[in-house]
Amino acid sequence: MEGKNHLEHITLKHNPLTASLMKAVLWPRSRRTEAYIFVATTGRSGTASLERILSRLDRCASFHECYPIMHDRVMQAMNNQQPTAARNTYKFIKAINIRRSAIGHKYYAETNHMFIKSFADAAAEDLGKKLKVIHLIREPVAVAKSITTLNHYPGTEMGNKWYLDYRAPGNLIQIADILDADERFSHPFFKSLWYWYEIETRVEEWRTRHEHIAVSTLKTEDLNNEKKLCALFDHMGLDYDTQAVTEVTGTRENRKLSLKRKEAGEIGDTDSMHEHFKDMLKKEGYRLPASLSLFD
Repeated sequence: MEGKNHLEHITLKHNPLTASLMKAVLWPRSRRTEAYIFVATTGRSGTASLERILSRLDRCASFHECYPIMHDRVMQAMNNQQPTAARNTYKFIKAINIRRSAIGHKYYAETNHMFIKSFADAAAEDLGKKLKVIHLIREPVAVAKSITTLNHYPGTEMGNKWYLDYRAPGNLIQIADILDADERFSHPFFKSLWYWYEIETRVEEWRTRHEHIAVSTLKTEDLNNEKKLCALFDHMGLDYDTQAVTEVTGTRENRKLSLKRKEAGEIGDTDSMHEHFKDMLKKEGYRLPASLSLFD
């Protein structure tokens, strides 16, 4: 059965019958919630800081990575083209927890970088036009350096649990043979770069399929710019107090500082490596994501 090993959470507590009963109770109570805000991003991009900022919106229930996170085996099954686990986890658990948390609030916000990797389609189907997405983008070399420095790059146990497996059949950019066998791309940094390009390509593809969903773009560096943040919220049609946003603008959170293992300088000339990687992608027939132009 598709996703069989990933569905142990579908129990007496989490199943179609109990989900229907909970929906009957929670959906009417959360109907006044105006928007459900999620983030399409790579991670290592300021999501924890963004969560603090979103918490200052008017009556916003704000979270970073709340249960179920939708990572690990759920995400892996999704990317192995076995979507049942992710769909059921969202339908029977996450959708219910979202509505429960949204009760009494004008907005619900979650800065979970699993969104685009495991439950963006389910959320779009469930939440419809109430879904609003922030496309949070950090410069690719900076993201790749951060992931490589943590030793959590794709292909490692932690990398496949929290990011993506570059060998998964569901990837849009299929270059596992090059990353595995071509010594010119053997450094883990290239696997981390692949991750950035894969996520950005997925965001573009998702936006094309869900044109009715409002998506607003924000660069990570703009988390330090109160004018850019206020412009973002205005564009999204969200209510906020300018002073409250100002108070948290520029406050940085990094929950993985203690996990650092390498100095980024040990990687080598990352800018040249990035150019080499882009040339390889183009030769392989892949179009570079439009978001790359934000950093030219």
